[in-house]
Amino acid sequence: MFINQNIFYVNVVSTGKDILILEDSGSFSLVDGVKMANSLIRVYKELPDERKKIFSDYLAVLKKFVRYGNEFRFKVYADLEGKTFVYATSDEPDTNFVECFYPGVTLTRVDTIFLWSLWKFARENENVMIDMHCHLSRFFKDGIISVRWVRQMYDLSVPLDELFKHRERRRERKKVLHFTPHFSTDPEDLEFFYEKMYLPYINQRHSDAIILKKIFLQQDLKTGGEVCFVRKDGLIAAGGFCNHVGDRYSMLILGLSDEKYNEEGAVAALFYYGILRGLEKKARYFDFGLSKPFITDGVCIYKRKWGGGICRDQELPRIIYLKNIRKDGLFVLDGETLKVLTSEDNAVCRQYCTDAGIAPKFI
Repeated sequence: MFINQNIFYVNVVSTGKDILILEDSGSFSLVDGVKMANSLIRVYKELPDERKKIFSDYLAVLKKFVRYGNEFRFKVYADLEGKTFVYATSDEPDTNFVECFYPGVTLTRVDTIFLWSLWKFARENENVMIDMHCHLSRFFKDGIISVRWVRQMYDLSVPLDELFKHRERRRERKKVLHFTPHFSTDPEDLEFFYEKMYLPYINQRHSDAIILKKIFLQQDLKTGGEVCFVRKDGLIAAGGFCNHVGDRYSMLILGLSDEKYNEEGAVAALFYYGILRGLEKKARYFDFGLSKPFITDGVCIYKRKWGGGICRDQELPRIIYLKNIRKDGLFVLDGETLKVLTSEDNAVCRQYCTDAGIAPKFI
C-alpha cells in the first residue's frame, strides 16, 4: 500500500496490532528487483562448477560486509502526532517491542543517520529508543539497556518429580494425560501442521507476526527435526515443530487445530511430551522458545509454570537502549546480568523476580 504525502511516497512496511509504521519507499521497484535477480540466476546457472564455488564464496564474504555495514546505518522513526518519543534501528523496526510501551502509536520514517551521529541523536532528544548491535551498548551509559526477547529453558537434569511437586503443575499434568503424543518426520505431516495449525494460530494472535518460513522447517526435518502432534479422543488437537541441536531439544513453533483445545490443556501437553522427548533424546535442556522481555508477560509466566528458566537470548546479538522510557517488569541488562526493572512498591513484580530467581533493579 502506498500513501502520497506531498513530495514523497511512504510505504506501510509494518502494521502491528495497533501500530502503523510509514517508510520512504524509494524509486527502485519490485519489478526492477525481480528482473535483476532473474538475470543473475541465469548467469550463475551457466557457470562451470568450479566457478560456481568461487562465486558462492565471494557472495558469502560480500553478505558479511553488507551485514556489518548495515549496523552503521540507522533508520529513524518518530511519533509525529503525539511527539512522545523517537526510535532508531539498524534492523527492521520491532513493532512488538514498541507496542509494549506505546500501544496505538503511528511511527513515521523521518530520517537516516549513521553510527557517528548516534550519540548526538540520543543527546538531543528527550525520550529515545535505539535498537542496535550489542557491542555498541558500552557507549550508552545514561539510560537503560534492554533486550528484544528472553529465552526460557528447562534443565532436564532436574528430576520431573521436582517439577511437579507444586500443586498447580500437578493440576496441569492431569489435563495433559488426556492427550496422547505422536512424533512424525513425514513431510506431509509438516505441511498439514504448518498450513492448518501454525499459520492460523500465529495470525490470530499477532497481526504483525514474525512467521518462521516453511523452507527452514523442511531443512530441519532432514537433520533431526520432527513434528509433535497431541491427540484427544482420536483427533489432532495441537502440534509443534521440534529439533535437537547439540544439548538442546527445542520446540520452535506450535499451533492448534481448534481454539477450544487451548482451555483443555493442549499447549501444556505439547510442553509435557516435549520434555519427555528431550529426555528420551538425552538432551540437557528443553527449550520453550522466546518470550517478550517482561517478567509480567502472560506467555513468560506460563512457561515459568513448566520450569522455563529465563536467560538472555544469545542467538540475537542486539540490545535496545532506552532513555527516559521505563516500565515495571522489563528485563534489563546490568553489565552482562539480566535483571528486572521495577519500582520498590510493586510487590507483584518483586514476587515474580523472587520466583524466577532474578534480581530486581529498582527504578
